[in-house]
Amino acid sequence: MRDIWLNGDHLRRARQRKGLTQPELAERMADLGLAGALSASNISKMETGQASAVVNEQQVIALAFTLGVTVSALLSQPVTLAPSRELDPAPAEPVVLRRLLDT
Repeated sequence: MRDIWLNGDHLRRARQRKGLTQPELAERMADLGLAGALSASNISKMETGQASAVVNEQQVIALAFTLGVTVSALLSQPVTLAPSRELDPAPAEPVVLRRLLDT
């Protein structure tokens, strides 16, 4: 897995828009059953810039799923998709997300 740099300010704003505290976000991520789920302390440090906001692919997918945003919305540099690629607007079910994260 490779490291992915998040934008801490984007993470904070997405979390606040969802109405979650840092501990609640950490708990929801832990509920997904990920190894290496983020702690509330890690989330706080990433949002405030006290620690580098580096996560792995599973963590960024879980964060985006939990916060209801795209992965691109959390990244330091936006990602653009080719115009021919369409995304399914329906939210992923947790079981589907777990299968995706296990691959």
